[in-house]
Amino acid sequence: MPMRLSGEEPRLEQGEAAHVTFTITDGHVVVPCRVGHAALQEAFGTPGGNAMAIFRAHRDAVVDGAIRRYERAGAEGGVVTLAGADLTP
Repeated sequence: MPMRLSGEEPRLEQGEAAHVTFTITDGHVVVPCRVGHAALQEAFGTPGGNAMAIFRAHRDAVVDGAIRRYERAGAEGGVVTLAGADLTP
């Protein structure tokens, strides 16, 4: 079964380092993921937009990046944390 975005809605976590949390599935395993505002801006160059707006505009690329990162390195500490470099093929 291919990996994909789960049915859970992504959430914007505010604070000192705003980020979007979302989950992907690996068969029947749900894998938590997170991507920070800075990583989204680095990859997609959309200053001024909030993290959720950038995530939604580039959702497929972010999910693909999460899948590649998970396949390459697993989920350190139980979470796939994406850097800007993970978001470009």
